[in-house]
Amino acid sequence: MTFNIHWGVGGDGVYDLERIAAVIRAQKPDYVALQEVHFHTSEYPENQASQLALRTQMHYYFHSVLKGTPRDRDGAGSYGNAILTRAPIAQTKTCAFPVGTGYSRSQEPRGACAVRVVGDPFWFVSTHLGCDVTLYEQSASIPPLERFVASFPTAVVGGDLNCYAFQSPMRALRESGWRDLWYDWAQRNGCGYWEGCTMPAWRPWQRIDYLMVRGATRIHPIDARVVRLEHPYASDHSP
Repeated sequence: MTFNIHWGVGGDGVYDLERIAAVIRAQKPDYVALQEVHFHTSEYPENQASQLALRTQMHYYFHSVLKGTPRDRDGAGSYGNAILTRAPIAQTKTCAFPVGTGYSRSQEPRGACAVRVVGDPFWFVSTHLGCDVTLYEQSASIPPLERFVASFPTAVVGGDLNCYAFQSPMRALRESGWRDLWYDWAQRNGCGYWEGCTMPAWRPWQRIDYLMVRGATRIHPIDARVVRLEHPYASDHSP
């Protein structure tokens, strides 16, 4: 699963980590890539990754990409991506992307983290690319993301990539041999574009959240779906 949790704030503006945890528990995933996660910040003082791991009975790894928060750079704690796993985590790695590029309003630092769990041969990656309408910021992150993922024999990558499948950053990944797992499954099962849309949760029309694989042709999806959230919507993204 990949899930941008929007800081734990739902479509009704209410902060409620239990709603996020309930969505995850219902799907029983072995891996979850999380984005927009707070770690003891001034806005949300919990260790959100730890709390979600506790509520879902999973293990966790958190990767800080920003001190404070996007709205409070001088505040306490940090902000970034996380991974939940069913099995114990054996190894972790992280990657930082270029800072200060593009035209997004927040100009957030971005990055990726990866884990390998006991008993599995592949690495699982969580990432979140910039939100730049010109795509300059997303495109600048593609080369370091590719180098990071290429360092693993096999990797499954989950994340909010903030671009559509037909746009240049996604084309660059496909040309490098990355496979879009939802698209693979949808092509074989006659699913349309709208069935893969994740954003906004209350009326999805954007497909910007992806699960992708690089390095192993023997990994194929046997099922793939967007989890449709119900009012009051645990996040602004559907997983």
